[in-house]
Amino acid sequence: MTTIMLKPKLEEFQMNGISVAIDDFGTGFSSMTHLKKLKFDKIKIDRSFIKDYPKSDNGSIAEIITYLAKRLDINVIAEGAETKEQVEFLRGIGCSYIQGYYYSKPLSASDFKDYIDTYFLNKEQI
Repeated sequence: MTTIMLKPKLEEFQMNGISVAIDDFGTGFSSMTHLKKLKFDKIKIDRSFIKDYPKSDNGSIAEIITYLAKRLDINVIAEGAETKEQVEFLRGIGCSYIQGYYYSKPLSASDFKDYIDTYFLNKEQI
């Protein structure tokens, strides 16, 4: 599907209250051109830009992507956070949402319900 064909579909989703995100930003087919031509609500930073922080990656790519998104008024989702250091770094650079094994492994629907029930019943901070 071309950008010209995609734009009205994305706008229709957004008019109906559905937010639209670019997944795995910075890899594959997600490019800067899409940010210029299409309106997205969120971009999701690929885990490859997070996984080696802080051992062998200073986080500069994640930081630049976050800065760019903020300048364009786009929320940022960071995927692949596995350590407290990574979560603190991502919060510090302004990521709107953070996901990864630091919080939980992938869960089935019933396990997710149990997880949420436990979280809210115990009022733990994740």
